[in-house]
Amino acid sequence: MENKTRILFTASRVSHFTQFHIPYLKYYYDKGYEVHTAAQGTAVFDFPLIQHELVFDKKRPLKNLKGIFLLRKLVKENQIDIVISNATLAGAVTRAGLLFFRKRPVMIHSCHGYLFSKNTKPLKKLLLVSVERFFSHVTDLVITMNREDYEAAKKYKFCKNIVNIPGVGIQPHKIPASSGQSIRREFNIPKDAVLLTYAAEFSNRKNQESLIRLLEPVLAKNETVYVMLAGTGACYENCKQLIKEKKLEERILLPGYVSNIQDVLAETNIVISASKSEGLPFNIMEAMCSGIPVIASRVKGHVDLIIDGESGFLFSPGDEEEFESKLNKLISDKTLYEKFSKESKKRSNLFTLDSVFNNVTNAYAIVDKRLL
Repeated sequence: MENKTRILFTASRVSHFTQFHIPYLKYYYDKGYEVHTAAQGTAVFDFPLIQHELVFDKKRPLKNLKGIFLLRKLVKENQIDIVISNATLAGAVTRAGLLFFRKRPVMIHSCHGYLFSKNTKPLKKLLLVSVERFFSHVTDLVITMNREDYEAAKKYKFCKNIVNIPGVGIQPHKIPASSGQSIRREFNIPKDAVLLTYAAEFSNRKNQESLIRLLEPVLAKNETVYVMLAGTGACYENCKQLIKEKKLEERILLPGYVSNIQDVLAETNIVISASKSEGLPFNIMEAMCSGIPVIASRVKGHVDLIIDGESGFLFSPGDEEEFESKLNKLISDKTLYEKFSKESKKRSNLFTLDSVFNNVTNAYAIVDKRLL
């Protein structure tokens, strides 16, 4: 076996790599590293990687025991030198697999948003904090993506080396010209309607059910507003039933998973989010990069992206009056709309790949100079 530095990236799903990490994988491949990935699923890349398929299961935690042993075997057999895990579940399984190594690899964990925040119930927060503290002695570097997570990691001593970087970088793109408003035609949305879009996994954390309740009075008072909730997930059927109960099937549309999200954004007027907690949400950054004004819940992650009243609107979760007032203002005030569009696009430059790439690789190099 060649004497190459071997680096392993782990994530719950291979889509994580295709969406966020291709520039980093390619960078280390070009440097002569032997680059491995471990995730659920495989993908086709433009350069040769060594892909390992592992199942990370949110619903059946015991199934992750197999993943721990497989990852441990993978690291040993391939003589991995450096491991970089991403997000909560893959991060926990990865670090569990590195416990009790006689000589373990360098371990870097990139946190894409802790599953606790300032408002989390004490017992749940204690459990989640305890898990991170347990893995602290096998973690050489923690990278957080928002200020609240960074402060928590420092407070609870999740690692000796902790760095905060605003994401792994979005790549600016030009929204395609709307080809005859095909998305609006497909879903029977009037040409002159105001289209609100929220693209996210249907989950308790993403909070679509609360958003539907917040939208009900807005839709009752304004017949020109339509909503598209794109995605699938555990809460999809409950939300579908709630929309039916509210008789809003023609106004709140559920297209399921949308592969052509850029085409949807091309015909979207406002991007919305009611999430309870975030890391640094890609859907919001993508909207900002495209110059689409955003109204989002006032939670970690969102507050790092949006300056309330300057580049978008924030609202307190569950505050129907504030949500309705700010949304109506954004819809009716064309000057404000143009201001938010301009400022959000300008602010998105802070989160581009060009802005953060060197920060990420320099952070990796804190614990291993080979990563420069």
